[in-house]
Amino acid sequence: MNRNLLTVSEVSKFLNISRCYVFKLIKSGQMPAVRIGKLLRVSQTDLQRFIKNHRTEVQNGRQN
Repeated sequence: MNRNLLTVSEVSKFLNISRCYVFKLIKSGQMPAVRIGKLLRVSQTDLQRFIKNHRTEVQNGRQN
């Protein structure tokens, strides 16, 4: 079965950031999430869109 919804823990592991920071991204509206009862889930599509929207270019050790 292809799981479209990821847990906060799965998102944090995928992005290599803390669960707390994932919760902050969701609370601030930067990362869309679905609430199912008390649980939060992030769709794979929204996660890929988040990554695409937050890309930066690095040239000569400096971010643009």
